[in-house]
Order: sequence, then C-alpha cells, then structure tokens
Amino acid sequence: MRLLRHLPDDNFELTSFPTDDPPPYAILSHVGGEDGEEVTYRDLMAGIGREKAGFRKLQFCSQRAELDGLQYFWIDSCCVDRFNKEEMSVGMNSVYNWYQSATRCYVLLADVSVPDGFASDIPLHEQVTDDMDNHEIWQSFRRSRWFEQCWTLQELLAPSCVEFFSREGRRLGNRTSLALEIHQITSIPEAVLRGKNLAECSVEERIGWVVGRSAALEEDKAYCLFGILGVHLPRMYGEGINNAMLRLRERIDRRRSALKMSTGVFMVPFRRDKSFVGRERILSRIGQHTSSGGSHVRAALVGVEGVGKSKIALEYAYIYKSVEPSPTVIWIDASNHVTIQQGYRDIAERLELAGPEISREAIPRIVREWLSQKLNRPWLMILDNLTDNNVFLGDEHNGRAPEILLPYTKHGMILITSRNKRVASNFVGIFGTVVEVGPMDDDDALALLYSSVTSKEITPSLARPLLHHLEGMPLEIAQFALFIKQKSPSLTVMFDYFDRYRESKFQRQQDHNIHHDDDRMSVQSVGSSTLISTFSGLTAVDKSATVELERVFQEDEILIGLYHLALKNTSIGPDRLQRNIARLLQFFAKELRSEAGQNIERMASRFVWTKAQYVAQCIIERFHDIPGDPQRPHLEVKQIKSSVDSVKRDEDQLEVDDVDEVGEVDELAPPNGDDLEDHVELSGAELVVGKDQLEVDDVDEVAPVDEDYFEDLALLRTFLISSSAFQIFRARLTKFVLGKDLHLLGIEDSVQGRSVQAPSSRFARFSISTVRIFKAVLVAAGCLEPPLRPGFIRLRWQCDCGAPLFDDVQEYQIGGISRLMEQVERSTGSKVIATSYNEGASQERYIPGPINWIRETVRNLARAFSKDANRNEMLPRHSGPGTKVTDTSKKGRLPFVQDLLLLACVPQNHGGQILCQDSIEAIRNDRQLFWFIRQQLSRTPNVRWPIQLLKTVTGIHFTKFHLRLNDNVEPRLHDLCCRIDSCQCVPLTSNEDYDCEPAGPLRFGPPILPSQLLHQFKHPELISAKETSVLKQIPKRKCGKIQASGLVAAEGWGLHYEEDWNIVLIIILIVGLTIPASLLFGICWTIIKTDIQGAWGVSSYMVTTSALFVGLLLGGVAKSK
Repeated sequence: MRLLRHLPDDNFELTSFPTDDPPPYAILSHVGGEDGEEVTYRDLMAGIGREKAGFRKLQFCSQRAELDGLQYFWIDSCCVDRFNKEEMSVGMNSVYNWYQSATRCYVLLADVSVPDGFASDIPLHEQVTDDMDNHEIWQSFRRSRWFEQCWTLQELLAPSCVEFFSREGRRLGNRTSLALEIHQITSIPEAVLRGKNLAECSVEERIGWVVGRSAALEEDKAYCLFGILGVHLPRMYGEGINNAMLRLRERIDRRRSALKMSTGVFMVPFRRDKSFVGRERILSRIGQHTSSGGSHVRAALVGVEGVGKSKIALEYAYIYKSVEPSPTVIWIDASNHVTIQQGYRDIAERLELAGPEISREAIPRIVREWLSQKLNRPWLMILDNLTDNNVFLGDEHNGRAPEILLPYTKHGMILITSRNKRVASNFVGIFGTVVEVGPMDDDDALALLYSSVTSKEITPSLARPLLHHLEGMPLEIAQFALFIKQKSPSLTVMFDYFDRYRESKFQRQQDHNIHHDDDRMSVQSVGSSTLISTFSGLTAVDKSATVELERVFQEDEILIGLYHLALKNTSIGPDRLQRNIARLLQFFAKELRSEAGQNIERMASRFVWTKAQYVAQCIIERFHDIPGDPQRPHLEVKQIKSSVDSVKRDEDQLEVDDVDEVGEVDELAPPNGDDLEDHVELSGAELVVGKDQLEVDDVDEVAPVDEDYFEDLALLRTFLISSSAFQIFRARLTKFVLGKDLHLLGIEDSVQGRSVQAPSSRFARFSISTVRIFKAVLVAAGCLEPPLRPGFIRLRWQCDCGAPLFDDVQEYQIGGISRLMEQVERSTGSKVIATSYNEGASQERYIPGPINWIRETVRNLARAFSKDANRNEMLPRHSGPGTKVTDTSKKGRLPFVQDLLLLACVPQNHGGQILCQDSIEAIRNDRQLFWFIRQQLSRTPNVRWPIQLLKTVTGIHFTKFHLRLNDNVEPRLHDLCCRIDSCQCVPLTSNEDYDCEPAGPLRFGPPILPSQLLHQFKHPELISAKETSVLKQIPKRKCGKIQASGLVAAEGWGLHYEEDWNIVLIIILIVGLTIPASLLFGICWTIIKTDIQGAWGVSSYMVTTSALFVGLLLGGVAKSK
C-alpha cells in the first residue's frame, strides 16, 4: 500500500510499504466532491492539483496526523491510481483491512460547520451541553451525507479509533463519545460503536445496517458488507443488487457449514502411532498448561533430531482430539517459508475461508482471524520442525516479528517442535514453557522395541545391550525393530553396520563443517540421531526434501491419470500398484545416477532410491478411495497419449536400449553386493525384472542420505522432472497400467513395438549416431526441417517472394486447424499443406538453404541501398508537422487518454529481458505494425553494441509474462508453459484490460505462427496494406502501463523477441574473408617467392581451417538445439 507524508517544503510524498507491515498511519474518511475537484494519484505524480478543493483535505489530514504523532496518512483518491484497473481491484479488496489497521481514522464532514465561538481543541460535545437535540450543529451532524453513503459504514466500524471533524477542522468527538447520536442516526447498537466484536452480532443484524444507505452503483450495497461479514468474493458490477446479495448469502451459508464442520476438523497428515510408548511426563507437562485455561497457551518440544519430538506432538494431537469437545487440530510443516504458506493455504481451502481470487499473502491473515474468533471451538496448532526465527517471514522480511502470522486467543494452543532451543523460546515467549525431550529410558526403550518384535525374535538379555548401543533414540529403535522383523540378523551384523555408519557420518560432518551449537548435539549423537531411513526408507518426520519428492509424483497430471486408471482396474488394485511403483522408482533412481553430473545430483538419485517405497505408499494413500472427476477420463486419455508420444520423442534422442535396460551403478548397490538384473522386460500387464521380480525390501539396505544436502528444493525438482529418466518412468508406468490396451486409445506400443533390442554391433550404433548428428547439423544450417513432434500438425506454405515456410501447431478444438489454414491462405495468398505426425514415416523435408541465404542477402542489400519513400509513411506519426502539442504543466489536471500499448519482452546484452511498453494507437495495419517493431528494437537502449551486430531476431512469439520488481520480466513461452489442451499466450475474453481479437480460449496454438511473424518482421514491405490480422490478434493493453506491485507478480500479454547468433552472417563473413585472403596470399607468395606449391598449400590450409570452423559452429548450434 502507498502512504502519504508531508515534506518540509510543503509538498507531499508517496511511499510504498508491505500491506501486512505498514508503519503507524492515519486514514481519512470523507464524501467525495465534484468530479475533477479531488486530488488524484496522477496529480501528485505530476506535481499539480493545489488549486483543487480536495487539496485542503490533504492539508487537514497531514496536520491532524502530525498532532497525533503520526508521520504517514492515507487518502483513497491520492494513494490508489483509479485509472489502473488492477490496482483499483486490489484496493477495493483491501480497503477494509487498511481502515482496520489504521491507528486513527479522521472523518471529515464537509456539510457540518461550527461557528468561531467554540474552542477548537475541546470536543464539541463537551462544549454544547444544553439542548443538544435542538442545536443546529447536531442537526447538521445528523443530516450529514456521510451517514447516508454505503461505503462509509465499514469506515465507521473497521478502525479502532474514529474521530469526527467539521468542515473547519474542529473536533466534534469520537465514535465512543458520540455513540448515542450515531446509534440514533444509523441504528447500530451502542455496544458495537464502543468496541463490541462484530462477530458477536448476527449476520442479519449486520446486513440490516446498510438499509437506507445510498450508492452510486447498486451492487455496492452488498459489496460494502464483505469486510463487515468477513467474506471475500470477486466484485462483478452489472450483476444487480439481488444477485450480489444472493452470492453474499451463499458464501455465508457455506462458511456456516464450514464452521459446523470445523467443530470436528482434524488436519493431521499422519496416522496415530500404535507403537507409541512412554513419555507420560512430557505429555503431562503439556497438558497442565492446556488445562490451566484463561489465557493463550504455547509449548515447545526441543531436542536433537531423531529423539521423538514429532512423535510426541502427534500423540498429543490425538489425545487433544479425544479430550476436548470437537476441537480443531491443525498440523503445519514449519521447516521453511514455502511449507508454512502451503499449510495456511490448505487450512483456508479446507475451511472455505478464501477463494482462489485471494492472494497468497492474505491467506495467513484470514486464517489467523478465523482462529481468533471467540465463537470457535478449542483448537490446537502444531508447528513441526521449526528451526529458524525468520522462517515465517521469508527472506524479504527478516526484520519483522513472527507474531503477525500466529493467532492469539484464549481458546487456542500452539505446540512447537524444534531442534533449536533459542528459536523455540522466542516463539513461546511468556505464553508457556519449553520442554526438553531427551532419549528414552531403558524401560520405555525396551517397550518400544517389543511393540514391533517379540521376545522370540530377540530376547531381553540381547535387547538391552542393543538399546544401549542405540542411545535410547526412538527413531533408531523403530528402524532396527523393522529390520529385525524382516531380516532376522545377528547382533554382530547390526553393531558392525552402526559402526560403519557412524564413521561415515562423522567424516561427512568434518568435511562440511556442520555445527549445531544451538541444538547442543555432540558428533556422536548426531551420527546416531540422523539415521534417516537406513532400513525401511521411512522417517519419523517428513522433511522438506521428502515432501518435494512426493509432490513430483503426486502433482504430475499424466501420472495422476494413470493412478486413477490403475486403482479403478480390478486386475491391478492398490497393493499391486504400490508394489510396482516402488520398483519403477528404483529403476528411476538408477537411471538418474547415469544422468547425474554433480555430487548433489548423485545424492538426489540415492535419495530417490531410499524413498521409493515410502513415496509409493504415499501415492496410494492419497489417491485410493478418492472419487474421480466425472470429466476426468477424457483428460486422462489425452494426457496419457501425450505422455507416450513424449516418451517416443525422447527415445529418439537416447540409445535404444536406454529405455528398457538399467545398467549397474555401484553407488546405489545394496551393501550386501547384490544388484538389480540389467534387463527389464515390459510385458502387457505386469512389470518383470529379469527372471525374478525385485523385492521391495532391497530398498531398505541402501546407505542413508542427509536431507540437509538439498537446500535448494527448486533445483532438486528441476533435476528430477527434466531428466530423461522421468519420461522413461512415465512410459513404464503407462505400459504397466494400460498393457495391451494401448491400441484402444489410438496409441502404438512405443516400447514393445520397437523390439527393445539394441543394435547388435558397435558399428551399427555408430552409424545411427552419425546419422542423427548429420541431421541435426542440417537442421541447424537451415537445410532440413526439424522432426515433427507427436501431437503437432505441420503446416507448409510458400510466400510470394518464393521463401518456403513451415510451422508446427496444436489443435485444441475441432476445426481449429482448418480455420488456421484458411487464415494463412487468406493472408499469404498461397496454398497451405498440413502434415500430421506418423511414427513410422519421416515428415522432414529438405530446405534449399543456400538459395534462401542468397535470396535473403540480395533482398537485404537492395533494401539497404534503396530509397523507400513509403517506409516513413508506414511508421506512425506521433507528433508530425502541424501537430498541436498540449502543454499540461500549467493546467489544473492531467488529462487521461485510454491508449493502446504494445508490451514486448526484448533481450538485453547481458542475457536478461526488459519490458517495452509503447503506444500503437496510430498503427492501422500489419505493415505499419512490423515497421514499428523493427523501429522498437533499434531504439531500445542497452540492446545493441558491436558484438550484438552478429546477432539477429530468430523468433517472434505471442506470450504471457510475469513482471516482478526491478522490471524483471519472465516470459511464459508457449512450448514450455502452455498446457496440452489450451494456450495461454493471449488473454481470455473476460479480461477487459486487453484488446485482442480473437481472445482466448483459442481453437489452436500458437495464436499466430512464429515463422509467419518472423518472415513478416524481416520483410514488412511484402505485407499487403489491407492486412490487419496480426494487429487485431496481438494483445494490446488498454488501461495504462503495467507495474509490478512487489507482492504478487503482475501478469501481462504481448510479444517475446527471441535473439540468437546470426549463423548465416557469421558464415558469410568467415567465407567472405577467408577465400579472398587465401587467394591474395597465394598470388602474392607465388609472385614474390615463386613457390606455387607452398603458396597454394597454405591457401588451401586456410580454406580448410575455415571450413572446419564452420562445421564446428554448426555442430555446436545443433547440439544446443
């Protein structure tokens, strides 16, 4: 939000602050004056508006704020740009919170006047005591227009302190002192005016307060109640008051049902541990604080990793559920800022507190306010794995107090688990205590062991030395109990394994200089307590890396479709699916290892191996017994088709045997030396590994991985998803789920149909690789079309200049390609030929590259040396001869003209992007548009310098982009970001900020063929003067320049200019310089030295060197593509 500040030179300054952490400020409530008399945001930016009547409001508010010791103040007309639709929408959704957060609210009643005989520093109600009902001042107070407006209702109730002033700035009183008079005017109960919680008033009573108030737009009578009723809905002007009230009541009814539901909401992602034993003293200490009542309660469990903090918190959650009457229990992973935000989002969605239109930053505040309501049942919030003071705030708000996101109420409790005692103490504060959790005593440790094994499997006499060796750590006891249950090993084997593990852990700690001073852990206990998934792949506490791994395989739409199909298939079922997913994840891990180039990537492959069974179990738990979307089968089939086609494409870039063979990887081999069979056969309905199926238990014996290695979760996710192994995982799962039924979906058997046998000889493999490289070089040189991707259709046509053009498109709706072909034929005047993907045939055609180069060179030279008289006329004239230029510096207001802006992402020298926003209001056809684009690129600062002359525009694309602070623009390119069933490169029809015809959703994608755009960019003179298809289709912003708010990235649409090295120009320069130089050298050397053989030998060497350089250049380009 923006706040005003009065400067010493009697000017005013606007400053932006985070919405949820502004400095103390005052806020002005008033009735707007005549049109053009209020000082606007643009007036302040232009330094004008002092002569307006509304300028006195700025002076009044600044003076009152200074008297109250406030440096900043807020006025709606000045702090919000009313001409920016996006900013106005944010302001209208946030205005109630802004009034609520204000330190003081000044109500300026322009129609109430106080004579000079009254003191200005004493409230008027204290001076006028005789016959107040008949006094003309109070009569005008009761008749004030301020009490008749609907929006002033929330301005009266939201702030904590409201003061009323007359037109002259004399203080009339505050909301509390004038409660009786305001009650008589508005019928709002005096108790509410004196501070009673609005939630204690019924919904019908609060709706009744707006009756009799007026509004410029009738829907505002409903919209002004959103904040008062605590609901959040989009504003849809034009729907009418009845529909607006209907939507409001429907949301309230849903929230009421959510509140009823919330009496039993239990949002804990873990089942109760049936093997939990002991810890009665710790549970009792937590319960004592809860039962004390009368105040807000917080408690923290502090201890080293693996000591059982989260297990105790989990047990207490179930105890709390059974003791309290219908409580709400919430579990939040507090390991980092992202998981906390997601936790609050999950709570809001579960309780229906906020819709998708609410920003991410507003969700924690909404949840906190809901938990703080007195009418709610008792609740318990568990913050698991809290290790950092700033984790609630993110990197950009390190100086703020964490209390802003935590609810504070007498009927709620917060339980924290942490390894850092100082952090836990900071969060608990004066509201509770910090409980240190240590290792289990011998009796509890023995009971925990025997909760999983029997005395026949291990006798007490042998168990006690084992427990001593494990130092009473619950996590290690549980893991060893499972190991004993499954493997029945001897104690010697277990002791030897622990010795080796501690030695390796100690060495890693020394290498990485890991210190845990705050956690008060010794190296010995670290090595013991961080034994993560040594034998089962499971951990007591889900770390952030584990959560990220789960999401990779639970949020992929193609995999989700396969999960649903498999679970619906009675011949597969959940058990069989879980078993085979675990096996496939093992192969996925080994293939990742073959792709890994850095140590962190090798650790990621090992990490996937250790978590294979756990991830498979989580997948089944999430998708089993979940009703599917009735519209989902069609989407699933479409996604699976795309999956198999995508894998086919990826297989073309791999060795044939890579798809179905898993090589040996020593680092991932189990400790006993056994390894997976190399050959993987994908039969119709079952996954078979060699002769025998792989037992899932083999996962358990892989050395553990410390999740602290994965500090950058985005890097981990990118490595997993972008790998070829992920595509192969999809293909194998598709084969297992669909089996021989692939042909029913129109999908050919991409794995089995290729006979999965590698070429029999080394020469054959070398020949295949050579052909692929040769084709790639031809594609880079522009002599061969690239391979057609599955799911795409290739369109070919020829321009009037003779240049052959082609592009690949997708069809989203029936008839989309036909309409596109008609559009291209109409604009180019040539026949368009469509070719669909066919796996068995090659759709690539050779392109006369040298001929195109010569044609391009001749045309460019002709254009450069010709006097194009029409070129200047094609460019829009913004201020040509005879144009009258208006000087607005002396005017009273800055006129606002709705202009059409072309937004374009332009590459910079250092590799970044800048956003250009230029007016194209004067452009009338496509020819003028592309001349303008060429001019736009030539005059963009910091884009052209000497070496940039060797670069050229290689593509122009319609694109959606995100604009962040510092003008950091992120293009959302079509091939990378658009889904397989829709294109997001143009705004939707409902988006009124852009002029685009046709707007989304489109029948095909991309909207305009990139090769057509690029060709028209290079040769605007070939475009007909009547052609306007691109000008109509291109998104043009209508509501001013787009600006980044700093909180959420601003979305926009426009063009993206793709730039790369001008290979043609570079080759021409190399050849053009080398051949004359070699000829000149040969002639001169022959004449001077009379050595023909030596002269032309060196000349041929020069030519050969340049040819090799050109070949290497083309090879590098081919490899990069």
